[in-house]
Amino acid sequence: MPKLFISMIGLSQYTYTCYRMPENEGGLEDHSAYQQTLLKKALKPDIIWLVGTEDAKNEHSHNIEHDKFITIPKGSKAEEFWDIFKRISAELDEMRSCNEAVKICLDLTHGFRTQPIFVLSAVRYYCRLYDDMFSISDVYYAMFEKGNEKNSILNATPILEMENIAGEVRAFLEHGSSRSLADRLKKLEDKYIKEIKNGIDRENPEIKGKELSKLLAKRKKNHPILQYLCIKNDLVKFGDLIGLNYTPGAADCISRLCKLSLKASESLDGEMVPIAKAFSKLNEELNKYFPNEDRPLWKWHAAIARWCLKRNFLQQALTHTNELLITRYCEETGLDPLNLADRKKLPELVLTLKGKPREELCKIWKEVVTLDLSLGNERNYVNHAFCRNSSIRIDQFSKTTRAKVESFLDFHMSLEKLPGLIS
Repeated sequence: MPKLFISMIGLSQYTYTCYRMPENEGGLEDHSAYQQTLLKKALKPDIIWLVGTEDAKNEHSHNIEHDKFITIPKGSKAEEFWDIFKRISAELDEMRSCNEAVKICLDLTHGFRTQPIFVLSAVRYYCRLYDDMFSISDVYYAMFEKGNEKNSILNATPILEMENIAGEVRAFLEHGSSRSLADRLKKLEDKYIKEIKNGIDRENPEIKGKELSKLLAKRKKNHPILQYLCIKNDLVKFGDLIGLNYTPGAADCISRLCKLSLKASESLDGEMVPIAKAFSKLNEELNKYFPNEDRPLWKWHAAIARWCLKRNFLQQALTHTNELLITRYCEETGLDPLNLADRKKLPELVLTLKGKPREELCKIWKEVVTLDLSLGNERNYVNHAFCRNSSIRIDQFSKTTRAKVESFLDFHMSLEKLPGLIS
């Protein structure tokens, strides 16, 4: 994967100094007026682009090694942002035509006023759009202070990652897609586990085998952050269970997610603050829909159905709603709602061979069964009708489905308990 280094330049009087890379990146030093010299040594890029105005190019570009110079306007008015974006994206388009994934490192130390913000926004947008081809791996800023013998180069990437975290949380809350957020938490988990192992190696290099495993397990358990990162498992599981329409499992996952996300949001600090804020938002959103108690299970059918409705997962909403009646009957009559044999008993009790409510059922039960059958028919219609009737108006059908689900859920929430079956 080629590495592209994009560096801003301006018209500043670049002063000769000693620049130093971050300690966790080797602490490499270099004496130069240009921070790009040290960044080139440290990053070892395959391609170097300089970005700046025509004046900046004439003033400094001959002193900095580069493969291409991208001339941009000053960025002194909003309209010029689109010109900057057009020029940057045109160059990236050309690189994309090579059909090879590219890692981008950005240096935003110089540039006229808003230029670094515009360039960063343009590159980030492009990377989001073509995330299969481009990614920003690092963003740097040289912290020059006049009179300092040494000046640090700051890696600002963790700060910029906050936007990515927010995007991953939104993807889960809006679409039930949890893989990206879970992958981020997995990387953090691996990082902290590695730190623990390195610490044990330094302190007790002679420990091996079972003794090492035991000590590692103990430290992982007592780690202030690791105990919360296991939330990643439930994030992935919940997304899968919603897709599979398995309400009991999804209910169990959400219950744990709510509890863990609240604890995590109150406990994490330092570099984990953005993650803590994400967990806080997660807890806030989940609690709008889901019951505070684990039981009764049928209420989780209603909650998950409404979660799906908001996200336009109509088929999932129909399925979770359609299973509600059987679960509720099992719970209120002492049957096991997770046992398939028990779940089959209700249809046998309330339906005739033609799939209609039995005549001897009480009035409320007839209403219950009629609503349930209507919902089941809606599911079948969603699955099969469109292939037979291409003239169906999708928007109208969607509204009808939503209305039927909401009506069914409201009806059940209004019943304190299911009545006896026979009038």
